[in-house]
Amino acid sequence: MNIILPLETASRELHYKIHLCQTLSSYGFKCYLGRKAYTEYLIKNMRNYIYLDKGYHKGFSEKTYQVIKKNNGLIVSLDEEGAIDYKNNTTLLNVRYPKEMLNSVDYTFLWGKYQFNLLDENIKHKKKLYVTGHPRFTLLKQPYHHLYENEVNNIKAKFGKFVLVNTNMGKGNNIRGHKFIIDNYGKKYSDIEAIAKYNKDKVKHFISLIKEISNKLNKRIVVRPHPEEASHTYSRAFKDDKNISVIFEGLVIPWILASEVMIHADCTTAIESVFLGKKPISFIPNHNPAYVSPVPVKVSSQFDCKNKVVEYIRNMPDKADLITKDDITYLENYFSHSKNSIKAVTERLNAIRLAADFRYHSRLSFSDLFKLYLKSLKLSSDYILDRNRLSKNKLNTFNDAEVRKMCHLFNQTNTEFRKNKVTKIVEKLYLFERDNNFK
Repeated sequence: MNIILPLETASRELHYKIHLCQTLSSYGFKCYLGRKAYTEYLIKNMRNYIYLDKGYHKGFSEKTYQVIKKNNGLIVSLDEEGAIDYKNNTTLLNVRYPKEMLNSVDYTFLWGKYQFNLLDENIKHKKKLYVTGHPRFTLLKQPYHHLYENEVNNIKAKFGKFVLVNTNMGKGNNIRGHKFIIDNYGKKYSDIEAIAKYNKDKVKHFISLIKEISNKLNKRIVVRPHPEEASHTYSRAFKDDKNISVIFEGLVIPWILASEVMIHADCTTAIESVFLGKKPISFIPNHNPAYVSPVPVKVSSQFDCKNKVVEYIRNMPDKADLITKDDITYLENYFSHSKNSIKAVTERLNAIRLAADFRYHSRLSFSDLFKLYLKSLKLSSDYILDRNRLSKNKLNTFNDAEVRKMCHLFNQTNTEFRKNKVTKIVEKLYLFERDNNFK
């Protein structure tokens, strides 16, 4: 059976989706992993498939769902941002998981029991909800740390001891500008102007903090802006400081592992840091609970003053002693970290496939391949001419070398994966399947 997986942000999605595709292939699935421009073509031109939706977007997802239903496809939601929310849960209830979405998709996979309990009253058919956790957090566990060894060593060789700063101010420093934020998020948030202003202020505070760390501690600092942010805001602010590097490349995990400590405001990377065994720092001056996600803050060392952050880093205790059982227990309710989420998602998808009992499965025709090739030429020219900088930022590590490298590493972890084959259809579109000719 075919399963279609869109990929939008490579630094967050690529590695776990490669592992998931390899695991699904071992169960007999044919997995199409590609950028959304290609998966949109596939859902229109295939029949009898599962579409692994990465998140609901009001005004856009409805059209996608209609096409999938028309082609006898099944929609399974596995939201990329389905755990972290503001204190009042408005994003999860009204933006990520509204009733119309829950009742439109066939199944919804949730990150934790917290989300299940929150949504339980929001859906008619309870059997459509399953707590699987999210596969990307499975790759943070100790057995997978070897995947990042080379990158960690390369980072350490280049930067030595450094402080990592992850920013997530996309609503105040967006690569597409302020108007895009108002137009794009105005329908989702009634107070988008206030949210944007709050994020703009956070940018200023973080720039001030980073300069303070550099000046007072003479520390090497690596700043990693969110893919949706205009990185030049930071590059310009730090252009005269040799201690500070603004970098956005690759997955964040090896950067966290290589760093002395990671600083954020209220970002999901704090969760990743905790699961990797490193207590992060949350810096939130002028804290407004209405615009802050409390979960990543709670498991961090919290500060509202840059001088206190500087002193903490100056006298930083042994990081290994900072992660507590209470932190992990607290996060379990939101992230189901005790689960092997890759296995849980795969087994649930396999059960869905068996229940569906589709009679035939679509294959790409020569005409489909030719049309995808033409589409790839246009997308490549857009990259060359810098017509879509946001997409280019988000997909910069989705390339053949990275896919082949990760497949090789996963093959070493699980020898069953060696029985699979990976075919590049066009740039940023791959087919993972069982190799029937494997000996």
